[in-house]
Amino acid sequence: AVMHRDRSIEFQNQEPREPMERQADHFAACFLMPKNLVVQLLEQTFAVQGGYTFGNTSAQELDRTRYEHYMRQGGDLLMARAKILASAECFRGQWFRSLAERFGVSVSAMAVRLKELGLVR
Repeated sequence: AVMHRDRSIEFQNQEPREPMERQADHFAACFLMPKNLVVQLLEQTFAVQGGYTFGNTSAQELDRTRYEHYMRQGGDLLMARAKILASAECFRGQWFRSLAERFGVSVSAMAVRLKELGLVR
């Protein structure tokens, strides 16, 4: 099953959510995407320490088509970058299963988790 969670725990939309619903989302995210495992896989996959910093070479290191797709969408730049990492299947010419696929969650859910953990810069 794929977890769909398209907004952060603090809710990005204007509509308020019940505290219990936010707690349930947080529990699900922590259960399905534990911080230590997310950090470990991100660091191993992208050869980084403590998070991925986007710079001039990011488009060349990542799957260029996904990079261009998410960067064209506009809006929240940090979320776009998180989606790029969550869905990436290629880095420096090496192919692998995306983080979202490895955790069995949607790209959006994985991106929200990466953003919440401060792993995208």
